[in-house]
Amino acid sequence: MERSEIDFLDLEREIIHYISQSSTWVLATAAGPHVTARTVFTVSNGVVIFFMTDKNFLKYKQLTMNPSVALCRENYSIEGKAREIGSPMDSKNSAVSALFRQRHPLAFKRFAALKAETFFEIHPTQISIWKQTDRQTYRDTLQIIAKKAYRDQYITHTL
Repeated sequence: MERSEIDFLDLEREIIHYISQSSTWVLATAAGPHVTARTVFTVSNGVVIFFMTDKNFLKYKQLTMNPSVALCRENYSIEGKAREIGSPMDSKNSAVSALFRQRHPLAFKRFAALKAETFFEIHPTQISIWKQTDRQTYRDTLQIIAKKAYRDQYITHTL
């Protein structure tokens, strides 16, 4: 694959817009050789993604053992680190709770006040998007920590 640098801020803006419009993602977690994936309701602030879960669930146990996660939706793939931030009812989480209540009112009403319910935030380290045009297939990648963006050409199609 041929790699070229692209504008970090342009790709970041595109990604933030997509993440802000997407309220469900598939979340993959692992502990040892046991890998699992499930759909979660999400909200976001920039590239940071938040979800709510119960402390009795397998994903919670896996996250306490291994904070590395992956998310995917359509042609987007996100790798990052998850961190528990506490109860949706805790005043320090009022901004996230407000976003969640607005985006997922039924889920928030049903689960937020449960004693075992908690929020996690995911800080992406890398976000990739597979893209296609009539003539090209390529992957754009945003490396958050390095503040770099690049495009890997996969294939050029001839008409």
